[in-house]
Amino acid sequence: QGAFAPASRKQHRRECEPVVTHFRSQGRLIEVDSSLAPDDVYALARQAFTGKAITKLDTKGAPVIFVLGGPGVGKGTQCARLVEEFGVAHLSSGDLLRAEAKKDTDRAKLIRERQVNGQLVPTEITISLLRDAIAANPNPAGYLLDGFPRAMDQALAFERDVCAASKVLYFTCPEEVAMKRCLDRNTGRA
Repeated sequence: QGAFAPASRKQHRRECEPVVTHFRSQGRLIEVDSSLAPDDVYALARQAFTGKAITKLDTKGAPVIFVLGGPGVGKGTQCARLVEEFGVAHLSSGDLLRAEAKKDTDRAKLIRERQVNGQLVPTEITISLLRDAIAANPNPAGYLLDGFPRAMDQALAFERDVCAASKVLYFTCPEEVAMKRCLDRNTGRA
């Protein structure tokens, strides 16, 4: 059990593949081999902001970029660098869910149960948390939605109910590299 377990990585790939295929077919996917040197990974990730294909599609005029990839591929590390250079807001769906799970509500109880069982939290809850975070943190530079969407229904619902993503960053790396990174970090996560 845990984010680095091979079963978890396989489940993530299975859930995420339709999302990747969908955005690749629309020309909005930027695939990044995160097993490269960190500066090379970052040079590829920057394309989400420097390419002329960026369009501002949400109601506040700021680009929304989905950031995908399994545990240990470096999403958080590269998002921090993009925040520093471009001033965008970094919203981690995992962090939002973990914060919500600490509350004493029925919704928090449901989130905790789903997380413990390795299941996705209902789409409407995750989207609600992201929508609230965007509303609470207006940022004309844009938003990086780290770890979202995890499945095709989430991508379609977000684009239908909130706004379309201007780009999708998809970080990949060999399983043994990702697993080593997960084992080396101590995040205190359940």
